[in-house]
Amino acid sequence: MTTEERKKASKTKKPLTKTENAVYVFLAHHATRKNRVACVSKKYIAQKLGITTNTVYRATKTLEEKGMIRIEARYAEEVNQQLSNRYIVLDRTHLANKKKTA
Repeated sequence: MTTEERKKASKTKKPLTKTENAVYVFLAHHATRKNRVACVSKKYIAQKLGITTNTVYRATKTLEEKGMIRIEARYAEEVNQQLSNRYIVLDRTHLANKKKTA
């Protein structure tokens, strides 16, 4: 996590909403162990969680602002088309805290 991401995260320490938490846990579950990257579409996340794609967009944007994930766009350069985003899970302490209290 860069210094700028840490500063941004420290400014936004509001607790996660239920939707943000669900999206975060979903991304963390689908992320690879080695580099913590999940490449899933907003549509897929929405279908699996039973929410709209607009809700997924808002939740991922908020999670990025809180410094918990980083969003990178992916493109198929041959056809100049955007693929699903790459979500990098940056902060797993939220999951650890949930497990301890459960």
